[in-house]
Amino acid sequence: MYTFGSDSQVCGVGFQFLQAFGYTPDFIQSMKLVMKDVKARGIKVIANAGGVNLEACVETLRKTAQEQGVDLSIAMVAGDDMMDRVSIMSHSCST
Repeated sequence: MYTFGSDSQVCGVGFQFLQAFGYTPDFIQSMKLVMKDVKARGIKVIANAGGVNLEACVETLRKTAQEQGVDLSIAMVAGDDMMDRVSIMSHSCST
């Protein structure tokens, strides 16, 4: 199993990417390097890389796999959207 978490990317330069794309594109670049091996070896990849735009991250990953000639099963799990709580969290961080 290969795991990838983008939580550490939210600070610094990663935050700029998150704002521009809605996800951290380093996950796509990482997968591009290993996706043929992932497919050949039957490796399951679990990622927390969608940021605030899961659909764009999944679509970009699908396009990348297609460009690489790799037929991957790609799924997305949504449901942890915290946007409605941002003002509450930012208030509690400043106190």
